[in-house]
This record gives sequence, C-alpha cells and structure tokens, in this order.
Amino acid sequence: MPGRWFGCRAAEAHSSSPPPSLRKLDRLNRCIFGDRKPAKAWLLVQRAPSELAKVFVVSDPKEPLNDETNFQLHSILTLLPTNLTTMEPPADDLIKYIPPSAKASLLPRKITSIEVVAHERLPDGGNHWAFYLHTIPPDAPSETATTAATDDQIIQLDVSPSYSIPSTVLPGGSKAFLILSTNPHSLSPFGTFTKRVPLTVRRKPDLPTVQELVHLLTVTQHRHRYEFDDHGRGCRFWVRDQIPFLLDEGVVTDEEQAELAREAVLLEFPDGKEFPITIGRYY
Repeated sequence: MPGRWFGCRAAEAHSSSPPPSLRKLDRLNRCIFGDRKPAKAWLLVQRAPSELAKVFVVSDPKEPLNDETNFQLHSILTLLPTNLTTMEPPADDLIKYIPPSAKASLLPRKITSIEVVAHERLPDGGNHWAFYLHTIPPDAPSETATTAATDDQIIQLDVSPSYSIPSTVLPGGSKAFLILSTNPHSLSPFGTFTKRVPLTVRRKPDLPTVQELVHLLTVTQHRHRYEFDDHGRGCRFWVRDQIPFLLDEGVVTDEEQAELAREAVLLEFPDGKEFPITIGRYY
C-alpha cells in the first residue's frame, strides 16, 4: 500500500512500503473520512497481545492531507476509546492476579507482615526482588497476626516487564505489569530466596488490607505506571522506591527496618556484594 506513513519515525515517513513497525499488523481497520474527502486516508490499528493499540494514518502521496481531512481525522480519533488514542492499555490491564480467579478473595485479606525478598541470583547478575505479603482472612481477629495461623497465605507482589507493551520513556524498554501471585516464586519447587528482610505493618486501628495496598500503589500514586529498560531490568529500583512510600502512608511502621531493606536491595545475594541498580521510569 503506497503512501505516506504518519506515526512512525521521520526516516520512514515517506517510505513507499509499510515501516517495520507496521508489517506485522494483527488487525487492520480502514476508516473512510466521508464521501467528500479530498484525500484517501486509512486508520491502521495494531493490537499487541495485551490489547495495546497503536494508531497510524496513511494518505495517498498524490493527494496530501489538507486542513479538511485533518479536521475529519481529529473528529474520528476523538470518538475512539481513550486507551486507543493514547496508545495505553486500560489501567486494569496493567494489574495481573495469578491465578486471575483469585482476585476477589485476595483483595480483602489482612496483611500481618511484609517481607522484602531477593530471589536467586540471575544469570547476568543481581537478583529479582519482590514483596511478600503475609495475610489472614478478612474476618480473622487481628490478634492472630502475632501467632502462626493455618489459614495464613503469602501473596507475592512485584512488577515484571510486559515485553509486549512498548515503553514511552525508556528507549527500547517495556511497560510493567503489577503482579499479585498466590504462588510465591521462592516458595515454589523451582525457586529459592537468598535474602529476606521483614517489615512490621501497623496494628491499629486495624491491619492494612491487600486492597488498601493495591489502591495506594495504583490509584493514589500510580506506582504501577512503570517502565523497565531494554534488558528487562528495573525491579530492584521499583521495590526500593516503594518502601519509604509505604512508611509515609503508615502501612509499615519501623523506620530502621525500612532503611535496612532499602540498603539490602542495593546488594547482590547470596554474596551480599554491591551490584549496580538499574533505574526504571514512571510515566
């Protein structure tokens, strides 16, 4: 389809063939801008597995877009879903529950303690870090937080690169998923932890809930709107950055523990040596 491609790099803008970013279109929608259009134009929509949409416009080079066509194009784009025109997935799509069916039962649970956990060393160095939320049912007395409970459940909370949603701030990276899992990696047969740092949570007026924590991270501060670099690194910075936030919000209460956890994240375990931290970006 010859034409001028908008929405791609400047070097590709006058290419006679689709730029690489458009060659693997999964879905193609053609939108005709009325019978009196001065130029032929199409709206190309590319959807990634996560339903992220990218919008590109094509016009016939012999009939360049003019003000009337641009106005009609703007009118059509304003009618499209917000996540389509901004190239962002719906907010809920950035939060994953594993398994998905566990969401309703996980959110009301009370958090009795939090651990900052380093998983086994990665092949290229460093560790993946996550929060482990020790929880009890919402109807359980808060006093059980100080005793071993048979219905205690550990929920792993961390961020992971999506790889399917391109970053908008870090070149070549990808946007993060905030993941809550009922099967913590380091407690599975295939994973081990190399460092665990406890964080004491508040006891009064009541224990924090998983829903409160998720709300603070995703609604109050949008901490889930985060990007990893092109190597998929950035989890350590994210985990370290949430610790003072949780302290300020009164979810965790011990400043000394919080500082010890932040210092630990700067190290590689099990050796406990310093390892460069990759800084991700919020968007």
